[in-house]
Amino acid sequence: MNRLIIIVLGLLIACQTIAQSDLPLAQEPQKTSSRESKKEEKRKKEEWMKQVTQSMINNRRFVLEADYISGKSGTLIPVNPSINFIIVDSANATMQLGSATGVGWNGLGGITVSGNVSKYEATRIEKKKYVAYNVLVIVFTSIGTYDIHLTVTDNGKANATIRSTTSGQVSYTGTLYPPAISRVYKGYERY
Repeated sequence: MNRLIIIVLGLLIACQTIAQSDLPLAQEPQKTSSRESKKEEKRKKEEWMKQVTQSMINNRRFVLEADYISGKSGTLIPVNPSINFIIVDSANATMQLGSATGVGWNGLGGITVSGNVSKYEATRIEKKKYVAYNVLVIVFTSIGTYDIHLTVTDNGKANATIRSTTSGQVSYTGTLYPPAISRVYKGYERY
């Protein structure tokens, strides 16, 4: 009797093991279709981002939210993108540096400067695998003239260097957003 129970249990375990090994084979086509749909979704998102980036550059309306800022030395410093940004809105531009740890001229531990855009040039650069834009913006403010040189990839990633008439330079590294969905907080302008 004990032998019969052991044989029956052995057969049950063997049948369950065989059934489990067949299960992944039945699910395999679903995994590939899921992978293909994810790839298709990613491709559509990239195409949409290319169109949005091109539209922002052509319409002169964008916000560069900086993830990193660097000076002349080139050392990247991580920053809060909602208080470190560049806004270009057609004929106007705003540049802001801020720090969450202190109070500065703008109430955010930094400086906020706005002015009129006197020159805007955008050049499209097409390579085999990507498209990029070089943008030059010259801004006249109450405290001086600023040259903003942007390099923007077609997926919205951007680097901007701001040079003033004095010997200063700041570089922003971040992402371009349309002004309608940007998450920036503008501080006080003291000038």
